[in-house]
Amino acid sequence: MTSTLLPAAPDAVGDSRSAAGRFATRYIWLAAVLVIVANGGILVFQWSRIPTIRPLKRALDEGALQLGRWKSDPIQSAPEVVFAVGADHLSERQYALDGVVVLGHRASWMSVDEWMPHEPDVCYTSQGWKVVSRSTIALPKRPDVRIALRSYEQAGRRLTVAFWYQLGAQAYIDRDGARPARRAYWGRREMPPLIKTLLQTQHHDAAPQLAALAELIYDANCDL
Repeated sequence: MTSTLLPAAPDAVGDSRSAAGRFATRYIWLAAVLVIVANGGILVFQWSRIPTIRPLKRALDEGALQLGRWKSDPIQSAPEVVFAVGADHLSERQYALDGVVVLGHRASWMSVDEWMPHEPDVCYTSQGWKVVSRSTIALPKRPDVRIALRSYEQAGRRLTVAFWYQLGAQAYIDRDGARPARRAYWGRREMPPLIKTLLQTQHHDAAPQLAALAELIYDANCDL
């Protein structure tokens, strides 16, 4: 006796397709939930490693009034400068020693979202200054701390500028240096505010004087 295979009933085919569709939908939702949970875990991990930013222990000026043999006088910052910098605290002073006059600009931020606010190369070139030279120098008694040294020129005038960014004792001059400086505070409950220091002089060959003054200000920043 010959048996004949009969096609599946339409209802059976529809049920199997419906079951497959439900399985695929469940799989998609499960995958989506796993992705959300994984991303949420990463975000929680990252946020748990970001400390709160404490305020300055005292005003910027209080940490750099008397610096070795350097004499200093406060400079009244122009309103447009204060607005443009957008810092939580701003201090500008004029330092003088043995005929070398240096403008000192320091600003601090309670937010560290921007790693290098008002980067000098960007600020100076946007005002028409041309970068003549770029280099770095170590602080005299702290060879592990290096600061940026720039020479800018415009219409026959030349400026020598030293600058760095600082988080506590961590100093850096570029984004590569910012990463380990920020990483040093991972897992801590709080971190100091970001401080930017810029020293400018019209005196040529003033790098040694700038380095000596920078070291004094660096130490003052560490206490803030």
